[in-house]
Amino acid sequence: MTQITEKLGGKSPIIFRNKSLSVNSKIGYKIAVKQFLVYLKRTGQKEDKDSVHSFLEEIRVTIKPATFNLKTQAIKEYLFAKYQNSPSQLFGIQQTFKGIKKPKIQKAILPDAYLTIKQIEDLSEKLTVKISLIAQTLFWTGARVSELINIKLENIQTNKKAIIRIIGKGNKERTVYLPLSIYNLVRGVFRGKVYLFETASGKQYHPVNVHREIKRQGKKFGYNNIYPHIFRHSKAMYLKNEKKLSADQIAKALGHSSILTTLQSYFHGIPTAEDQGID
Repeated sequence: MTQITEKLGGKSPIIFRNKSLSVNSKIGYKIAVKQFLVYLKRTGQKEDKDSVHSFLEEIRVTIKPATFNLKTQAIKEYLFAKYQNSPSQLFGIQQTFKGIKKPKIQKAILPDAYLTIKQIEDLSEKLTVKISLIAQTLFWTGARVSELINIKLENIQTNKKAIIRIIGKGNKERTVYLPLSIYNLVRGVFRGKVYLFETASGKQYHPVNVHREIKRQGKKFGYNNIYPHIFRHSKAMYLKNEKKLSADQIAKALGHSSILTTLQSYFHGIPTAEDQGID
């Protein structure tokens, strides 16, 4: 591979913008590539097999397995995009990443990756009004942030609650629900004309801005692991622990393509004797 001759600008590389990735993943991809470029400049290395391996080994011990795998994939796709017109370079890149051992990922959602209903209520009282309403809607609907910002008013009906039709991954449709009191507050505060959530200038919200603001405000009030998707995890655990819904019901509520995803993420741990009805 040749030496770096270009840097990333303010926007994500086109390969990242066009890929079917979550907002969090796109942000992670961009950060990973920038981090790699900074590493090359700091160490005076070229873009080659050794620099890729040394960079990944340096960060491996300081980040979670899932984050490591994301960064590895981001750098791989960045290099593939950069050298897409050079077959020999592409072969070298492919061989480089074949030799990188990926750590196993713990798919179970652990306590630090979701909030209890009491924490949701506490946080909602501290956030600014708009971000609080976005967070509460993310929780009660269990929607992904990309789904949330695309909710159109024409897809909402009210009957003691807001009944919302969402278009999720794979263009699949599902119905989610929002307490009428929260829905009325959202309508009064955001006053959207097309979308449920619109900026003061009448534009659709951008997922990156929602992610950034939730994280910033959460950290301000002592919630250091807050991001939009945590409200989706929190809704799943609320349905499981408080409402005692089955994995199949939760999978349908969240729009999981497979119940296996629900089981791996939210149903884990060894049941106690008491759990099994044995005192």
